[in-house]
Amino acid sequence: QNPVPAAAVIIEKEGKILLTQRKFQPYALDWSLPSGFIEYNETPEECAKRETKEETGLEVKIKEIFNIYLATDDPRTHVILIIYLAKISKGELKAGDDAIHAKFFLTNEIPNNIAFTAHRKALKEYLEKKKGV
Repeated sequence: QNPVPAAAVIIEKEGKILLTQRKFQPYALDWSLPSGFIEYNETPEECAKRETKEETGLEVKIKEIFNIYLATDDPRTHVILIIYLAKISKGELKAGDDAIHAKFFLTNEIPNNIAFTAHRKALKEYLEKKKGV
């Protein structure tokens, strides 16, 4: 009953945050950070880059770890989620893999239906740090 490791990225461009709309359950049609489960023989950073490329078409450079969260609201398993701050290195934004849409949102337009509590918490903390709260 150990938690499963996963990685995600927060990408901000021109004051907007990148989110993906989920294609599959759990939380189909809700929005999340580009993210996914770490594969066997894959580092968390490699996972974050791979998932971002698969879901958004964008290649990223990892800047730093933002935070690490325990997520208990995924019905499949509990998750240890490592969230990185990243910047786009190349690519064209296009939803793929298990994402219906990939879109940048102004911080005051982030949808209410964020799929996982860890993603909601990370976004809240990120935006608070930006404001200097």
